[in-house]
Amino acid sequence: MEKQRVHHNLRKDKHMILFHEMMKPQNLSLRVVEYESQKEWLDRIPHKRMEDLALFMTCREQQTDDTVVHLHVTEDICKTMNLDVTEAFQIAEQNMMKEMVFMKLEEMMPCPSLVDTMFSVLTTKSGVSGAALIGCPEALKTVYEQFHDGFYVLPSSVHEVLVAPLNVQTYGLNAEAWLNIVQEVNREVVSPEDRLSDNVYMFDGRILRSVVAKKE
Repeated sequence: MEKQRVHHNLRKDKHMILFHEMMKPQNLSLRVVEYESQKEWLDRIPHKRMEDLALFMTCREQQTDDTVVHLHVTEDICKTMNLDVTEAFQIAEQNMMKEMVFMKLEEMMPCPSLVDTMFSVLTTKSGVSGAALIGCPEALKTVYEQFHDGFYVLPSSVHEVLVAPLNVQTYGLNAEAWLNIVQEVNREVVSPEDRLSDNVYMFDGRILRSVVAKKE
């Protein structure tokens, strides 16, 4: 019994040390999820609403090459870091920008198709939680500099989004067509835990907004 108690205390101490190491400003990051399906726990932590989405903070720690631990950031955790919520969000955005990757989809494909040439990918260097970059004004501005007429945002997963210029005419694709593509990919390719939204968004240089309402 005494040995079990010692082992339990050691595990508890190890977890406390891990949490302490994670709760540092340099580990602040952002994640984005669909709000309605996650609102029960989202309403207990600081978050920002964006259309049907919610942006929230985590403390992110790389444990191994394949394992990343995320700790949801509460107001108490912000206080532990001597930050208010606004300051914490600002630091998390700055950290995300350091990890931002924006590149042509065709550069990531071994044999790109003509359709692939229309898209660019917005994600992070690690490929984790990259879709949250759409909640960073600086990231949207950086992408807008490449597409001065604005751009569509297609949620590929919580880890990345696809970007296409608003004026794209290839195959006659419009917002309704983008919606169908996103919904089909969500149904057939994306795992439920990685699914972000069935909506399509656009950025016109000022605000990110939904262009097509989610179908029932």
